[in-house]
Amino acid sequence: MVVFSTDYQRLVNSYAREEISRDGIEWTIANFFKLMIVVGSENFKGNVRNWVFKLLETRPGVELIHKITLCREWFFVREGHCHFDYGERSVFIDLRVNRERFGFKNWEKILFEVPFEIILAHELIHLLDALLNLEKALSDFQTSPDLLSRFFPNKEELKAITGLDSVYDPLLPLVEVKDETGKKGIYSFTAVSENSFLAAYGLPLRTKYDDAATDEEKETERRLKQIHVGSLLTIIVENCKHRRQKAVLAH
Repeated sequence: MVVFSTDYQRLVNSYAREEISRDGIEWTIANFFKLMIVVGSENFKGNVRNWVFKLLETRPGVELIHKITLCREWFFVREGHCHFDYGERSVFIDLRVNRERFGFKNWEKILFEVPFEIILAHELIHLLDALLNLEKALSDFQTSPDLLSRFFPNKEELKAITGLDSVYDPLLPLVEVKDETGKKGIYSFTAVSENSFLAAYGLPLRTKYDDAATDEEKETERRLKQIHVGSLLTIIVENCKHRRQKAVLAH
């Protein structure tokens, strides 16, 4: 997993808990729904609308939706495997997606369920990046994030999940990230990210791209909790495609 510095966690949590400005929110809501074309069943359309209103109850949600609205470009939200299609400018959301994940909160590993609106927010961040700078978004989508390549497939996913961008920006805070070997990297911190939404909901931060909890991992988690005696417990479960590393207890 990635170990985020205290500075990163502080930045994410302080931003997520900032007071929400409601200036111009009516204009944002009205125009956002004009730009968003939802394709699917009436149930799906109602769900998407409700998810947007839930996002607007958070600081990162207000900023994300306001910035998308300012771009004044239409886009689609469709039912399907969760992803963003750059060519069609379409956000896809799968109502059957596995929403159970492992995350870390206060250095404790937690199994939790991600709300649908945060899954939508993740794809909307990809949309915003494409609207602001399509060339950079496509380039980032095809570029390894160097130090964090074991945990994130490309720079665009790293930025959408963590808000970390390897491009230096003097106007943004800088944060240090290190991998499990202790190797360090410095990144610019962009506020709106999936982690900022998770922080706003009081949920664990996401530390890697492929963190969906498999049945095998959930069973391992249950077994370890049963044999936990009360001392410090560290669980390491690597997401490998063809094998699973056994859990390690550290006392």
